[in-house]
Amino acid sequence: MELLPLNLSDKATFNLYLKKKPHILSNYSFENSFIWRGLFDVRWALINEKFCLFFKNEVGCFMNMPPLGGLDPETIKTCFEIMEDFNHNREISRIENIEPLDLVFFKEGNFRLYEKTQEYIVAQEDMGSLKGEKLKHKRSLYNFFIKNYKETFRNYEEKDRQDVLRLYEDWMRERMSKNSDSIYQAMLKDNFKALSEMLVHFGNLKFLAKVAECDRAIRGFISGFTLNPGLFCINFEIADLKFKGLAQFIFCEFSKTLSSYPQINIMDDSGIENIKQTKLSYRPIKTISSYTALMNA
Repeated sequence: MELLPLNLSDKATFNLYLKKKPHILSNYSFENSFIWRGLFDVRWALINEKFCLFFKNEVGCFMNMPPLGGLDPETIKTCFEIMEDFNHNREISRIENIEPLDLVFFKEGNFRLYEKTQEYIVAQEDMGSLKGEKLKHKRSLYNFFIKNYKETFRNYEEKDRQDVLRLYEDWMRERMSKNSDSIYQAMLKDNFKALSEMLVHFGNLKFLAKVAECDRAIRGFISGFTLNPGLFCINFEIADLKFKGLAQFIFCEFSKTLSSYPQINIMDDSGIENIKQTKLSYRPIKTISSYTALMNA
């Protein structure tokens, strides 16, 4: 079966199948699937009237989410056969980012399941106000920033692309200097490729993005996309670490613009403890588990 490269022209088809039911995990978005073309050869096929998305690289081929449009044994069987044609290794062939409501289907089939990670959901009202004792420290940092710095917080524009990429590279180098964990460092590099792809195609994708300017330069960047009518997802947040309170400022100000979304998905922690603690510091109202399925022998 021919797998087609995922292009901007495929967005309508992707969304047609995506909208057959609501989703809560961050991967269930054309935008968030498309930008990973910076790291993977992303391909798709319609199988039994299901939209099936495959990610390929030198390691192998996997599905970043289950088929869109419904689950049935025949389609899943065909998907694993396609992956096996590339991998010849059942430990590589897998379906990631299975949502909790779809677990029953996989539990009833011939699959091994494990929890991959958890995504964190926060209340928009809390993030936009930073009120209350539980967010006192965030509010203190926010107040320090607005007291000590003159800033402009505005919409991202195409002319900002190179400045944002330089900001990320500087931020990444500083993060790497403080954390030598190889998984963490690889994640930072992978995210840079995704960010680059996002900014190249920004005008054709439905991302919302803002920048913060201080001292006549872009010092902060934040972006995200709609997951469903009541849930927004923030996928990038970058702040110059020399400006105390800037991270809290851009997160709070961005959240204020999201008043039509009661909840915000701030994504997962990639299994990295310091990221987990940062996510928890925003006092999430719930977490959503994400699961991976491999086929038994």
